[in-house]
Amino acid sequence: ATIRDFPGVEFVHFDPMELFGSTQGKVITPSHTTAITSQLAQLDIAFARQSGCATTPWICARFKTGQRLVNLMAVGVPVVVWGDNAGF
Repeated sequence: ATIRDFPGVEFVHFDPMELFGSTQGKVITPSHTTAITSQLAQLDIAFARQSGCATTPWICARFKTGQRLVNLMAVGVPVVVWGDNAGF
């Protein structure tokens, strides 16, 4: 099955560099946190996995994805967790 088989389903990717380019994708102000929270709250379900960590993959696999999971759970979004992440 592909996404074309489910017309009501939409794939959404939040790119922090696109959203917060002036701070190199880092969420550093309360207004950034509010923007992220309101975007996450619009999701029906989410998938959390480690990505984009070329320099210290061991640390990212244990901590970065855990924060993603916590953020999604904080706004009440059901989350499917990628199985190879030790941070969960």
